[in-house]
Order: sequence, then C-alpha cells, then structure tokens
Amino acid sequence: ELRGRRPVVSVVGAGGKTTTLHRLADEYVRADIPVFVTTTTHIIKEDREWFLSGFPEEEITEQLQKAGQVWAGEPAPGGKLSTLQDAAIEKVLRWGIPLLIEADGAKRMPLKVPAEHEPVILPGTTHVLSVYGLDSVGKKIKDTVFRPELAEKLLDKKETECVTAEDIALLAASRAAGRKGCPEGASYTVVLNKADNETRKRTALA
Repeated sequence: ELRGRRPVVSVVGAGGKTTTLHRLADEYVRADIPVFVTTTTHIIKEDREWFLSGFPEEEITEQLQKAGQVWAGEPAPGGKLSTLQDAAIEKVLRWGIPLLIEADGAKRMPLKVPAEHEPVILPGTTHVLSVYGLDSVGKKIKDTVFRPELAEKLLDKKETECVTAEDIALLAASRAAGRKGCPEGASYTVVLNKADNETRKRTALA
C-alpha cells in the first residue's frame, strides 16, 4: 500500500525485468492479493493460461480469481504482447489492484542506457524499479550494454573497456539513465539482479 493506494510499479533497465515482474506477481499471489501485469513496450506472451491477448474482461476476472494474476497486452508480432489501450489501463487503475508494468526494452542485454524516447513510464507510477544484470561486470561495454554508444558518452569510456561496479552505480544514480523519467514523488529502487554467486554478491555490495 502507498498512502491508501495500490502501487503502480514500472520496471525499467535491463538484465531481468521480466523475472523481477514474475517474482513480484508471485509475491502478491502468495499474499492473496490479485495483481495485473502489462507493458508499455513489449513482453513475450508465455504459454500460461493467465497470459491474455487484448483485454477480455470476463477472462481477466476469471483468471484473477483462479490464478491471482493476469498478464495482458495487445497482440504483437513475434509472439509478443504490447501496450494496452489507454481505456483498458484506466479501467485496471479503477479496480484498485496492484499494477505492474514492464516499461523498457533491452533486447535481453544485462545493461542499457535509454534513448531519448525511453523508458515509457506510465503517469501515476508510484514505484520505479531500475534493474541491472550483475553478469555485465567485467565484460566489454560493446558486448553487454544495449545502446553502447550512449554508454560511452555517459560513462566517458570506450566501448572496448569493461563494465565495473562503479559504472553500474553511476548509471543507477543518473537522471539520464536509471532515474530517467522517474515521476516526482515516486519511490525509486535499484535492483541488482543475478547475484547468484559470491563474486556477483561482492559486486552488488560494492
């Protein structure tokens, strides 16, 4: 809860946004709170019955009761779902249930620097989660960052140089990167993802 309102969570960045959304949605389901997940960019339509194309209200109601969660978006090429109509989003907001949104794309890379038109954060977002894949550290910028040419400028490094923990901290703090588009008054949280071995845990702590 946030001052009596259900949260609207926009997940941005790279290196595990969809995994983060799954984890959050599952936590709501375990707490017996129905949750709606969508995108302002694209997500993969997974082969689960609570992934729905379009905005079929009867099916949505049924799945919220049965599965506790619904992932929905307009059908898009390549087995993806894309942004719902504004009217559908408005309706979900009126339901007063948590709304989770994948608000950025990164072509499955662990890090990204957003272009001018990114990320696509819904007005009314109460929480922004900025995700970073720790598997990027020690790899060359050109091999691990989506939009490496923007990373070169922001980090003042060449694309052949390697990503460090300091680089992630700089991106996470920057209003041109992690904080870009974060609404005034929204809670901003950095998610250091893939901390699945001791080296990466040390990197996260650094």
